[in-house]
Amino acid sequence: MNNRLSLLLAAAAGFAGGLLTGLLAAPEAGHATRRRLADSARGSTRWMEDRLHALEAQLGEIEQQIEDAGISLADQYLPGLPDDEAAWAVERDEIDRNLRRLPRR
Repeated sequence: MNNRLSLLLAAAAGFAGGLLTGLLAAPEAGHATRRRLADSARGSTRWMEDRLHALEAQLGEIEQQIEDAGISLADQYLPGLPDDEAAWAVERDEIDRNLRRLPRR
């Protein structure tokens, strides 16, 4: 019991000492500190939103460049291919025949 009491007293003294040190060493009052932290968090949030918007714009530009490059490649290398979907249709029995010819492991 004596060890428990000593431990409890040491913990209480440590808590009181930390509390006193915090109160004496605090650069400003609690509400001012909370206000400063909130302002800092809002500023960080605005900065992050600005960075995300800039990244979104960059990704949009890259997407457009890729789309343009794909269109120009298609125009360059695939000019004679048909545009209608019926020309690309594959019958089920044709797929079955080709699958039977593939080697199996």
